[in-house]
Amino acid sequence: MTNQRKSKFWNDSNKLVSFSAILISAVSLFILIYQTSLASKQFELEQKQQLASVMPYLQIFQGYSSEEDFVYLKNTGLGPAFIKHVRMKYNDEIFENMDYLGLYRKVKKEGNHPDLIIETNSVTEGMVISPNDILVLLKVYSLENEDAWTDVLFGKKVEMEIEFASIYDERWQVSGTFSVPVKVKDFED
Repeated sequence: MTNQRKSKFWNDSNKLVSFSAILISAVSLFILIYQTSLASKQFELEQKQQLASVMPYLQIFQGYSSEEDFVYLKNTGLGPAFIKHVRMKYNDEIFENMDYLGLYRKVKKEGNHPDLIIETNSVTEGMVISPNDILVLLKVYSLENEDAWTDVLFGKKVEMEIEFASIYDERWQVSGTFSVPVKVKDFED
């Protein structure tokens, strides 16, 4: 009798159509959820690609020649760098919104350092450094008594910190010469 009931159940066309409709709906729901997951992953990948395509990458370099010592800033990234904050560290003191010229003037007032022939460019909040731009931050021309200043300006006593952003306001900070920028704020923050 049980076999007859089972066969009667599946022989009823209404029940067979209803079961087929439920099965098709469940499969369709699974496919819809899977497609939504794929679309979300694709969106995340496209967003990462878009952010990377305009990412700035500032680096501070130091160089020497027989005639001069220099520090320069270069944007080796793909997008412009919007300067958000600049500070100088000197002997464990932090000076907000100061560059090499400001530091030179401050240290010159405090001690008996000889005058130097220097050339500087300022980096200030609100500046934009385009891709592949090079900005000479400091150039010191060789003099007889430059050793004291070379120790101050190029030694471990001085470190420039620059916080910069991309056009999507992702932010990084570079601290000192030959350092790698560190991300301080993501796109979503």
